[in-house]
Amino acid sequence: MRNVINTDLRDPAKWLLDTLGIDSGEASVNNTTALRITAVNKCLTIIGDGIAQMSLKKYEKIGDKRQQIPDSVINDPNPFQTGYEFRKYMAVMAAYQGNALAYIFRDANGKPNKLLPITASYEQKITNGELYYTLNADDVLNGLPRVVHYLDILHFKGLCVDNYFDGINPIKAHAKALQLNMRAYNALDNTFKTGAKKYFLKGGEGWNADQAKAVQESIEKVLNNEKTTVTVPNGVDVQSMSLTPDEAGYLDAINASIHDIALMFNVPPSLVVRESSSSKATVEQDAINLHKQTLLPRATQYEQEYDRKLLTEKEKAYQYYKHNFNSLLRASAKERMEIFTSAINNGIMSPNEARHLEDLDGYEGGDKRFINAANIPADQIEEWINAKINNLNKSNMNNNPEGENNGEQ
Repeated sequence: MRNVINTDLRDPAKWLLDTLGIDSGEASVNNTTALRITAVNKCLTIIGDGIAQMSLKKYEKIGDKRQQIPDSVINDPNPFQTGYEFRKYMAVMAAYQGNALAYIFRDANGKPNKLLPITASYEQKITNGELYYTLNADDVLNGLPRVVHYLDILHFKGLCVDNYFDGINPIKAHAKALQLNMRAYNALDNTFKTGAKKYFLKGGEGWNADQAKAVQESIEKVLNNEKTTVTVPNGVDVQSMSLTPDEAGYLDAINASIHDIALMFNVPPSLVVRESSSSKATVEQDAINLHKQTLLPRATQYEQEYDRKLLTEKEKAYQYYKHNFNSLLRASAKERMEIFTSAINNGIMSPNEARHLEDLDGYEGGDKRFINAANIPADQIEEWINAKINNLNKSNMNNNPEGENNGEQ
């Protein structure tokens, strides 16, 4: 359908926006409408999957060594989510709403045995120097208490500005960038629906509103193939104005808004939308930047929150939670073998440490570290050197039998 523009020029700005098919009203942005924006969904998926793909494990320190210990609450947090789904949900909500909360259920001994996300609103209050959460009635109906001490709630925060115990909502903070994206897409959608060519009437001085409306409707019927002819009054000229989406600036506005949305979530723009100018090297470097600047800081915050609230005071001295970034930055099989070989030959890793990173069982004697290509255990270096010296001395003695040095018969 093609439109005939007949807008009063007493409001030139509105006339231009209507002519270009751009909604002159404010686009409504909230945590529901923002999910309709493709770039927002993409950024949240990158962050959520990035955090969840890093396996989270519980470790115990024994001297200068560590060993993984089982932890069922991380792998099976509640009846509704797997460990992956729980960690992804919490990361997404922290990025999307600025806060992600989960109630910590404990057994009779105070050990965590279930983690359940808090999905409704909440209030925070400091009483006698301690932070408490007052939960919404919906969460209370799901079995959660009304008032909860902060140590019984996992709280992953985004950027904290108003206070130090609650993150700000990035959707509200960056509403203008999101509005630009929504309005540009709406204008582009309207162009495809109504056609890129716009028509307007020139002339018609002295018309009343009914006469102008009758002529406009008559022309629209011809343009929409509902009529074949129309009579235009003397002095009236039908003119067209045609702009491509590129000429109208829709695409530039959309690309600019996508760039801002990516920065809003601290995600490299090239990972959200592939630009023709982006080289493979650029995209690979941006993937590394995502790891260092976006995922690592979040993972560190989450680990400290797990340590702080899932471990007892005694356990905190020798236990901790840690994400495995190797599972995210996983190289090819050939590259991994080359890295492991170099690390083992130079005493950086033991064979068993390399095998564990590949989810393989260790073997007896594989915990020793070696140096150089000879693969000598590091704790046997001195013995190996002495043996080499002894062998060298014996060789010299065999090559120079006693008595030959002074020429005696």
